[in-house]
Amino acid sequence: MLWGGVFMDPNLLEAVMGPIWAALGAIGHKALTDAEDDAAKGIVGLGHKLLARLRRRGGSTDPARAQLEAAAVDVANAPDDEDFRAALRGQVKKALAGTDSVDDPSLVEDLTKLLEAAGVQVSAEGAGSVAVHHNEGIISTGKHAKNSINRWGRA
Repeated sequence: MLWGGVFMDPNLLEAVMGPIWAALGAIGHKALTDAEDDAAKGIVGLGHKLLARLRRRGGSTDPARAQLEAAAVDVANAPDDEDFRAALRGQVKKALAGTDSVDDPSLVEDLTKLLEAAGVQVSAEGAGSVAVHHNEGIISTGKHAKNSINRWGRA
């Protein structure tokens, strides 16, 4: 996917955001600290690590880091607020695309390694390909796709 004239993998963005939402929802502001405690295990721990890696980009006074942290604090304070979640997702999207003025050529590789170490794989190849971590609905591709959901014996 081209975003801001730069290729960015939308599957990686979705894979990164899920654990970050979990970390901010479960441990709030602790997800922004260096201390990872018993509350930060599994997917929450992964979100903590992903967010920590994103925060290490640039210097401590870098505007992109401040924007990312401000967006994360907003989500930690109101985890269900879709506007705050969208703002944080936008900051992560800019980081992954490299369009936030921070030069970090190893970011995508580092985040991918963290995801793979946790058993999360991101892969989609070719036209119409779809990569999801979890789905409970229809994923449909193609011009002539027909979909129906059969629940309780009815179509």
